[in-house]
Amino acid sequence: MGKVTLIFPNYALRETFGNPSDPPLGIASIASVLEKQGYDVSIIDANAENLKLSDIRSRLNRIKPNIVAISCNYSPLHNPTLTIAAMVKNEFNVQVVVGGNHATALDEYMINIGNDIDYITRGEGETVLPDLLSALQEQKDLASVKGLTYKKTGAIISNEDAHLINDLDTIPLPAYHLLKMNLYNRYNIITGRGCPYNCSYCASNVIFGRKVRYRSPKIVMDEIEYLLHNYGNKRFWFSDDTFTANKQYVHTLLDEIISRNVQIEWSCMTRVNSVSKDLLYRMKGAGCSYISYGIESGNPRMLRQMNKRISIDDIEKALILTKESGIDTYLFFLVGNIGENWDSIKDSYRLIRKTKPTGASFAIVIPLPGTRMFDDLIDKKLISIDTIEWDHLFAKIPGGNYEDYAASLASQWCDLTHDELIKACKIGGALA
Repeated sequence: MGKVTLIFPNYALRETFGNPSDPPLGIASIASVLEKQGYDVSIIDANAENLKLSDIRSRLNRIKPNIVAISCNYSPLHNPTLTIAAMVKNEFNVQVVVGGNHATALDEYMINIGNDIDYITRGEGETVLPDLLSALQEQKDLASVKGLTYKKTGAIISNEDAHLINDLDTIPLPAYHLLKMNLYNRYNIITGRGCPYNCSYCASNVIFGRKVRYRSPKIVMDEIEYLLHNYGNKRFWFSDDTFTANKQYVHTLLDEIISRNVQIEWSCMTRVNSVSKDLLYRMKGAGCSYISYGIESGNPRMLRQMNKRISIDDIEKALILTKESGIDTYLFFLVGNIGENWDSIKDSYRLIRKTKPTGASFAIVIPLPGTRMFDDLIDKKLISIDTIEWDHLFAKIPGGNYEDYAASLASQWCDLTHDELIKACKIGGALA
């Protein structure tokens, strides 16, 4: 059990969005924990390297791992994960573990249809996967492994959930040395895990929950300096779900950036009700170049439908303050939520014309497993797990637009047709 290979599958987003920007922090973090425990660990980022199944097979032939763990963090990885699992099981006859956000949300479904998957680790892999490997090595009863889903004599067993990691500083820096860092055009840094909000369409809480746990600013800065020293200067992206959820923490992190005199350009994503004038000016002074805001809609009714817990006044005030601070603004909008119509979409257009952000994008909402929206649509029989085309949720259908499949789904529960949803996105995207 000493050799472990972690695989991030390749999936059909390159044609739509270009090459991947970021290192896969999830499996890199798990790899660092396993290395610390003495395992011989390798990573295959098939997405960054654009590897075919035959390429993955060749890599595994050279590595000869004892166990293979596959990241199924996003829904478009559903089918690639099953394909890789089948190849690994049939050709290498080693045990296959699957983890990640999508797998956690659909653990029993995936292990039921994925005959080549031995185990699904739910939750934070830095604790569950090492516990599983230890239990397998010591031939312990798997019932002791919290956060594990598996089959036993044909029955699906889901052990109790694993506890979240309270002290994130106990996790070593991601195993960047196992990745081909020249393939990524920016560094993504996580300062904390969890989001205190519960938007109806967002699956971020599936693994990390709503309680936000933070890494110490010192550890975050140590990671930034490590990346700069070892891999050169690139843009940084603080990829927390809501970077400024705790303003006091961000102020402390900014103090650390400024006191170390680290000259970096960085960006983040946050909410309009989680910023202030003082914070924005300090962020600008510490190198922040742009902020992405998840606005989602300029219509109050749709904001309530999505449980956004923000107002149009919140949006307008935050965008004014951000512009005054000298930070560029990029807005994300979603169309096609339950009850969406042309009137609500036109409110989003009016908001863009009024606030004049640096940029904006419109996308059709996707029902992601683990979200309230997904559960509601399943209950209403508007979608079915067995018929969802996971490959096309975010990617292009051959010969079409990448929004085609999402539009065909959303047209079932909102007041716009497939073509109208596509048109709505194109109009919105052209406004900013």
